[in-house]
Amino acid sequence: MEPEEMELAGADQRLAEETSMIHTYADGTDTATPIAATSVPVEIDIRTTTLAVDEPVEVRSRFDQRWTHGFSVAEVGAGAYLLRRLSDGSVLPAWFPDDMVRPDAGR
Repeated sequence: MEPEEMELAGADQRLAEETSMIHTYADGTDTATPIAATSVPVEIDIRTTTLAVDEPVEVRSRFDQRWTHGFSVAEVGAGAYLLRRLSDGSVLPAWFPDDMVRPDAGR
């Protein structure tokens, strides 16, 4: 095989590999290890609007960092919410920052 033919064959192989990689990313079957893998899950809030009064929400527990449902928005403040417990209708006596409150996906 001539040097030019070897070079073209190598280019064809690289093109086939890159095309395969693009299809893998596009169909969601990529299983490559991320460059910056971490064992701690990271949640990013991309919400650009505020929650509405009476909207069902979940609250992040300060104790175990889990999301707890059974609340709704009682009042909207500047970057914080007063919440109402759905079980008895009581308004909780503290403001919750917006990063500790999210829409209740199950409701």
